Amino acid sequence: MEPGSDQMFSPHENLIKSLENILLNDEFNVLGKEYVLYCMQKEISFDKNGNESPESEKEDVNFSKFKNRQKSRSKLKTCIHYTSYGAFVAIISLICIVSMYGVEWMRNDMFDVSYFIQRYSRTTLLPLQGLLQEFYDTDCLIHNPYYSNYDDSFECDICTNLTRVEDYTGFINSSNFEEEMEENGQIFILKEQFPFRVEFEDLKKTFTDNQKMLTLDPHQFITNRKIKGLEHLFEECSSDSLENTHKDLNVAWITRKVKSAQIIRRIFTRPDFVPKHSEVGLQKNIFIDGPESGGYPLPVGDFACNWYVQAHGSRVLVFEPSRECMGSCVQMSVTVNERDIVYWMDSVYDARSEATSDSSSYSISFTSSFI
Repeated sequence: MEPGSDQMFSPHENLIKSLENILLNDEFNVLGKEYVLYCMQKEISFDKNGNESPESEKEDVNFSKFKNRQKSRSKLKTCIHYTSYGAFVAIISLICIVSMYGVEWMRNDMFDVSYFIQRYSRTTLLPLQGLLQEFYDTDCLIHNPYYSNYDDSFECDICTNLTRVEDYTGFINSSNFEEEMEENGQIFILKEQFPFRVEFEDLKKTFTDNQKMLTLDPHQFITNRKIKGLEHLFEECSSDSLENTHKDLNVAWITRKVKSAQIIRRIFTRPDFVPKHSEVGLQKNIFIDGPESGGYPLPVGDFACNWYVQAHGSRVLVFEPSRECMGSCVQMSVTVNERDIVYWMDSVYDARSEATSDSSSYSISFTSSFI
């Protein structure tokens, strides 16, 4: 009998060795693991003879019922989802039809339920909040060519006798502003009253230090060049490039959020003539223009009283009477140099910014409003 043969072992030992060989087989291990996983997933129990017990069959039935209930709930949820949006569209359509063609009593009844309709509309549109975040505070998303806010009863007396922009440097301050300017539509300029000059690199540093906050807060970025946003702007441009390769650049950075406003007002502080008890609007507008850039209208502020800061370079501001006052008031303009501040009321005048004819430097300007 050879020492290495299986005959050296007893039949009992040979059986144990055979079982060990089987258990050590990789394919058997894989199959075993898969079978155990299958049993765990189905939660199968067996009787003494190795057959599935009646309890397992009940569990299979219960599992099937559970899956059917899940499918039913999913279908019901989808149905409710589309029904809600259908009802929302129907309600909005009904409001539009009543507003345009409804009789007077129908319009009055609509006003009584307008709050509930608006609240329902807001709740329904919450899933779209992420997509519409950029336009959250925008006054108008789609221009209506048939809409006009013209009011022929508008009082134009406050600008009838005005013919030029007055220089009130050293005259207007926070203590006498209300007394001198109450019911007065006079446009005035304060020369070299802004405390310091703002360079493009100052804006870049402010953005870099607060990039996460300024980027996440909803804002508008408007430009005439292929610049995708604030981050791209400060990577692409510099003071030198604005005066050489980007001479025609126009950029408007408009923000309406509290945290962004708190960061921006560290640079563009409130002018001294604004009364301390006045409420300053959240909307902050920063404009960056090359020396050969075109003109553009200044955005309407949160409130009627507006101020403009020329933080770098120079621009020409043109004030055209509103449509109601075109026949009574005249157009005015003023050249705004570095560190100058201009005040006007946008309920009386529409302001426009133009490049100066002899400027060789880029421009940084800022506007906000108060009441």
